[in-house]
Amino acid sequence: MFFYVDFMTRLPVTLDTGTWVPAPTTTQIRWTADGQAQPGLDDKTQFTPGPALVGKQLVATVTQKRVGYKATTVASAGATVQAGTIPTSENPGISGTAKVGFTLQAQTGTWSSVLSPITAAYQWRRGGVAIPGATGADYQVTTDDVGSAITVAQSLSATGYETAVLVSLATAAVPQPVIDPAPTPTLSSAPRVGSALHISTGSWMDGTDLSYQWFVGGAPVVGATSASYTPAGSDLGATVRVEVTGTRTDYPTLTRASAESAAVAAGVLGSSKPTIGGMPKVGKTLKAKPGSWTAGTTFSYAWYANGKKIKHQTGAKLTLAKAQKGTRITVKVTGKKPGYTTASRTSAKTAKVG
Repeated sequence: MFFYVDFMTRLPVTLDTGTWVPAPTTTQIRWTADGQAQPGLDDKTQFTPGPALVGKQLVATVTQKRVGYKATTVASAGATVQAGTIPTSENPGISGTAKVGFTLQAQTGTWSSVLSPITAAYQWRRGGVAIPGATGADYQVTTDDVGSAITVAQSLSATGYETAVLVSLATAAVPQPVIDPAPTPTLSSAPRVGSALHISTGSWMDGTDLSYQWFVGGAPVVGATSASYTPAGSDLGATVRVEVTGTRTDYPTLTRASAESAAVAAGVLGSSKPTIGGMPKVGKTLKAKPGSWTAGTTFSYAWYANGKKIKHQTGAKLTLAKAQKGTRITVKVTGKKPGYTTASRTSAKTAKVG
């Protein structure tokens, strides 16, 4: 006879002792596995083999006895005990977002208990191929996964049973990662020569490093790679923009550009009121002191006696002539710088020229 062990349904081994004539008064059954006696199974016509019997050949020896008759012993044909099948009802699942940098979680499958303890293990797969070392319940998606679908396999093993492998449904293919959010930068103000422009970058994706490049008139400005830029006189009338580049490990570099600004306006010269040094006396020399102006400013001068311009006196010094006796002297300083609006400042009056 043939014995088959089905651990999933736990169908027992059944022994048909056959029909005897005349009917025996006593029946003895002895079982062996690979020739070894199995005392615990004596006289059983039905039982469920345990895991220890898997792979062994079962043989039943039946001895029939009847008073007045010689005892008869018959051995059955041998049958090898097959490994059982672990009963399963639901495959594992995957939760989480299949994007680079995100973590996926395995949701366990469902199975029934069997005669020996079941050990469950995970193996994550990329495009159907096992990912080395990815054997935990969680898996962090990497750039190696881009373009591939992810699955998780759950292996169930128990002594005396065939290993059962349950595979989840596949995720969508992992997309190329994108730095997000990545806002468009804006400039702090309208551009003006000599006035610093600053960037408002907005909030980029955590872990993103930012770098900068300024452009004037559409051309990159050499060395202008900080978060602020001060237009030079040569920038007058040109537009300004800034490009912000974000870099993040395992992500493609991304660049965002601000809108082109209005034309760079002329700068405003910083200045202070000039003063006059020297003694206001005929024959003495007065000296104009322009005060504090924007660096790089050049000056021209005009001298006045009681508010009337003194002809041909355009230097920083004035030697007082008899014609200025009794008058009060002032000097007007005019500052010029490329890219800036010309500005003039007038000093206070001196005492009367003696």
